[in-house]
Amino acid sequence: MSAGQVIAEIIDDAARVVQEIVNPRPGPATVMMLRQTAIVTPGDAIAMLGPAPIAAASL
Repeated sequence: MSAGQVIAEIIDDAARVVQEIVNPRPGPATVMMLRQTAIVTPGDAIAMLGPAPIAAASL
């Protein structure tokens, strides 16, 4: 995924988007973990990113 690309959305009980989580890395990244349907509180891990494979980084 590219820098700045949306990784996830945090929604409220009415299904309104409260916040978008974007890739903060300066270059391509691989999503290693992503919560899909979980109640979260401030400070909880939403996504874990790792470096993109070398082949993907050169695209």
